[in-house]
Amino acid sequence: YIVECGETITTVCVGFDEDLGIWSQSIGNCVAATSTTTHVTCACDVDATAETPTDYTTIDETVAFAVIGQAFIHSQEPTNSPTLRPVPNPTATPGNPTRSPTSGPPTASPTEASCESIREKFLNELPADPILTKASFSSTGAAVTFLFNGPTDQMNIETGIPFACSRLLSFPTVEAAECQWTNEGEVYADVSAAFGILPDIDVELISNVLYAKCPQDDLIYGHRCECLEAASASITVVEPPDPPLVPVPIIQGPTLAAACEGFTLDTSQSSGGGGREFTWYAWDVELDFSDSTPTSVENATLALDTAKARIGESSTFSLLGSESTALASAGVVGLKVTLTLRNFLLGEALSDEFSVELTTEAVPSLQFVGGLQQFVARPAILAIRVNAIATSCDDRPLSERSVSYTWQLDEINDEGALIPTGLTSTSTDPRQFKLEPYSLTAGSTYTLSVTVTDDVLGVGSSTAAELVVIRSAVVALIDGGDRVVPFFGRVEIIASPSYDEDVADLTGVTAGLSFYWTCQRLSAGLHDCTSAFWEQRESEVLDINGQDLGSGVFSIAVNVTSIDGRLSSAAVRIEVVNDDPPRVSLGAIPTRVTVAARLVLLAECAPSSLDLAVSEDLGFNSTWRVQSALAGGRGLEEWATTETHLVTSAQTRRHDLVVPSGALVSGATYTFVLEAALEEGSSRGSASITVVVARPPSAGIVNSEPQAGFALETRFQFSTSYWVAEDLPLSYEFLSLQSNGQSSTLRGPTRQTSLAGVVLPAGTPNISIVVVAHDTIGGEGKAARSVRVSPTN
Repeated sequence: YIVECGETITTVCVGFDEDLGIWSQSIGNCVAATSTTTHVTCACDVDATAETPTDYTTIDETVAFAVIGQAFIHSQEPTNSPTLRPVPNPTATPGNPTRSPTSGPPTASPTEASCESIREKFLNELPADPILTKASFSSTGAAVTFLFNGPTDQMNIETGIPFACSRLLSFPTVEAAECQWTNEGEVYADVSAAFGILPDIDVELISNVLYAKCPQDDLIYGHRCECLEAASASITVVEPPDPPLVPVPIIQGPTLAAACEGFTLDTSQSSGGGGREFTWYAWDVELDFSDSTPTSVENATLALDTAKARIGESSTFSLLGSESTALASAGVVGLKVTLTLRNFLLGEALSDEFSVELTTEAVPSLQFVGGLQQFVARPAILAIRVNAIATSCDDRPLSERSVSYTWQLDEINDEGALIPTGLTSTSTDPRQFKLEPYSLTAGSTYTLSVTVTDDVLGVGSSTAAELVVIRSAVVALIDGGDRVVPFFGRVEIIASPSYDEDVADLTGVTAGLSFYWTCQRLSAGLHDCTSAFWEQRESEVLDINGQDLGSGVFSIAVNVTSIDGRLSSAAVRIEVVNDDPPRVSLGAIPTRVTVAARLVLLAECAPSSLDLAVSEDLGFNSTWRVQSALAGGRGLEEWATTETHLVTSAQTRRHDLVVPSGALVSGATYTFVLEAALEEGSSRGSASITVVVARPPSAGIVNSEPQAGFALETRFQFSTSYWVAEDLPLSYEFLSLQSNGQSSTLRGPTRQTSLAGVVLPAGTPNISIVVVAHDTIGGEGKAARSVRVSPTN
C-alpha cells in the first residue's frame, strides 16, 4: 500500500495460514513481526505518519496489507523467513493503489480449508446461530413481533417484503399468517386471521432455514459465508400485549323507538378486538315502567327474556316489533342497555349505559353513527353523521319514507348551561354535520342535537350527542438535527419550529409555548452541563460557545410546554471537536410518519463551521445515507429522487433529500445522516434525524349481503369490521372496482362501517368492493370483497 507523505493510516495485518490453508487476520497489530505457528509475516504501520512514499512488499509476496475498508492481497506460497525490502518511488497503476509485484510468477493458489476446520479454529469469533428469543403481541393485538438473538440473513428476503410465516415459524394456524422482516433481527407477523396463535402458546423457529448474518467485511470468515451453519430449532412462548389490550365498547342506535317496529343497537364502532371478533358479548337490560304492577312486570320480563334468548351472545341487540309492542303494552317506556365485551386476549370492559325511549307513536328512526359520546380534535375536520328514516309501521314503500333534518350545536359552559354557537354545517349532505378545522375550542364539550321530521306524517324524532374536543399534542422540534460542531465556534440550537396542534399557523413562542433546556455530557462519564447556557435555558433558541461545553459528546434536550400544561420533549446529540468540520444543518420534520409518506429533508452544508475563508478551488462533497433497510432492500441512492452524493466547489450550498412514497417499511425506524467533507480537510461534518414509521390500519374485512345479484336491480349492503390501528378513530371509504381498473366512490370517508341500498353495474362477472380505512395521521389500510353482478335479463 503506497503511503503518501504526511498521510495517517490505520492498518490491520492479514496473512496466509499454512495449517488451515486460508487467509486470516493476526491477533492485534504488528510491525515486521513473524508468527512461527501460522507462518504469517506482517509489516504494518499503525496510526503512523510516513516520512517518504514507501511500498512495503516482501520477496515472496506473502504479506497482505488490509487498510480499513479495502484489502490488497498478494498471494504466493509462504516461506519460513521472508525478508522485507523497501521499493523506492513506486509508480501506482491508475485505479489501484498498489504496485504490481516484481518477483517471479505466482505459484498455485493455496488449498482452501474445510468449513469444519474454520469453525473449529474460529469458534469464539463466528456469529452465534440465530435463536428465537421473544414473541409478543403488538399493542393492537393483530400482530406478533418475533425477535432473534442477533442479525440474521433474513432467509435472503428483503426488508418489508411479505412472505408466508410458515417458511420460518411453526405455530397453530401459521398458514394464515403473513410475515415481513422489519430489520435483520426482527420479524413482524400479521396474525389477525391466524386464530390459533394465543398468549402462552409455544412458537418454534423451524430448523435449517435461517442463518446468522455473514459480516462481509470480516477477513477471518467473511469470504467463507458458506461455513456458517443453519440455525437449529428454538422455541419461545408468546407474550400478551403490554399494556393489555382492553376493549372499548360503543353502542349505537336510536334513543327514541316506535314500539310498532322495534329497534336495533349495534357495536360496530367498538374497538380493542385485536383484529378478530370479540369472544363474548353480554347484554344487560334494565326496564323503565310508567306504572308497574306485578302482572305488568311479569309480562314485560317474559317478553324481554324471549328477546334475550333469541339474541344470545350476538354482536347486536334487537327487539322485534312484536317484542317491543309487548313491552309497551306492559307499561315499559324505556330500556337501559349495557354491554360487556371480551376479546381473545381475555381483555374485558363494560360499556356506558345506553337509554332507549319506547313510544307508541310512529316516529322516525334516528341514530348517531359512532355513538352518543364522540371525541373529536380541533385540528381535524368535524364530520358527524346520523342515519334516519320514517316509520315502516304504516307499510309505506321505502321511497316515501324520507325525512328532513334540523341541526343545533351548543357549547356546555362550566355551569352546565347550553350556549348556542351559531355554527352551521358546511356539508351538502343533510345527514351530516360538518365543520372546518379549528372551528371548535380545545378542551370544551358540546352538544350536537338533531331533529328529523317525517315528510309525510309530520311526526318528529330528536336525539343529541356529546362532542368532547380533546386537546391535541404539543410537538417539540429542533432544527439542525444531531451534528458535529467546532470547539472554537458557536452553535445555534433552534426549537422555534415546535408547535401546538390546537393552534393554527403559529409556532414557538407566538403559539403560546414555553421552553426549558437541559444538557447532559455523554462522554467521559455522565454529568449535567446545563450551566453552559444557564441564562438561555428558557429561550426558544440556544446560542452556545463550543468552549463553554468543552470537547466531547452532549445530549441537549428541550421541554416544550403549552399554556395548559401539555408537554413534549426533543433532544439532539452534539459532538464538539477541536477542529473546523464542515457545518451541516437539517430542517426539522415530524418524527412519526405514515408508511406512505414522502419525506423531504431540507439540508444546508458549509465548508467551515467557523465561517472561515476556504478556497473554492477545493472540492467539497456531501453524502446522504440511511441506517436501516428501505423497502425491497433497495438502497437510498435507488429510492431517492434527488442526488445522494454531491461534489462541488467549496462554498455554502443546499443538499436536500427527497424520499418518495413507497420507500418506507411500516414499523421501521430510520436515521437519515448527511455527512460533508472538505478536500484535504481533517474532519467530517454531519447531521442526522430519526423518524418512526407508523403502521397503517390493518386486519379489516368486507362483508356483502347478498354476495351475488343483478345489475341495477339488486340492492347490496356492505359492511366492514375487525380493523385495528395505532391512531384511532378510523373513518371508512367505500369504493367499487371493476376488472378494467375503473373505480367509483360509493361513499367518502365517514365513521359509519356499513353502506346499504347500493346498486351496481354488471360485472365481468365480478366487481370488487374496496373499503379504505383512514387513521388520524393519514395512514390508510385496504380490504376488499368480490361480488358477482350479472346482467339484468
